[in-house]
Amino acid sequence: CVSKKVAAEMVLGVAREFNSDWAAAITGYATAVPESGGKIFAYYAFAYKGKIKTSGKISLQKSDPADIQVRYVRKIIEKLAALM
Repeated sequence: CVSKKVAAEMVLGVAREFNSDWAAAITGYATAVPESGGKIFAYYAFAYKGKIKTSGKISLQKSDPADIQVRYVRKIIEKLAALM
């Protein structure tokens, strides 16, 4: 399931599992599927010291799935840089 809640659970689990101060998680669709209503989007979350620092949704236009994944990574890096 792709949702804000799933991204939050993922990021807290990553922080716990790796005993890290910072953690990031993203869950989404790189291609249009019925479950996404034909849309391309992802939810992300960042945690710091076991608490959600920020989270949100990234929406993109349809494109090659590999390109979508690269664009998600770039957006996430931009969001993380803004937090630092």
